[in-house]
Amino acid sequence: MLIVQLSFYDAQLTSAGISPDPESVAKAVEEWLGRVTPKNRKFEYRSTVIAPSLLHTEKITRGVPQDPWESGLLCDHILIANTDAYQSEFIPRECDVLDSDLEMSTITFNIRIPRNIVDCYHLDVDDLHVVWKE
Repeated sequence: MLIVQLSFYDAQLTSAGISPDPESVAKAVEEWLGRVTPKNRKFEYRSTVIAPSLLHTEKITRGVPQDPWESGLLCDHILIANTDAYQSEFIPRECDVLDSDLEMSTITFNIRIPRNIVDCYHLDVDDLHVVWKE
């Protein structure tokens, strides 16, 4: 079995005349792969479109809880603020703690904001800021 992951930017798709919606991308890739002649005829294409998202990794210095149970709740304190010229609001996100160092009081984490949230809030990457909520 061979699994291939292809990644495209919206601008690349648009310049190629392909709509960036997941169904159009899957159809375009399927048509492209349909032109490939495999040496063995057991070639099968199954499309799975992984929803694009903004992914940000950050390391902050805060008091890291000594209790491992509490360290699992660190993401509850990490928020994403959308601060543009008119307002500041918190954005839904997914969070994964990658590392926490008790001695250095540092936390390294990934924040992921799904594409539908980015589109819904009309987010600009420059207006997003990580906020620690006590």
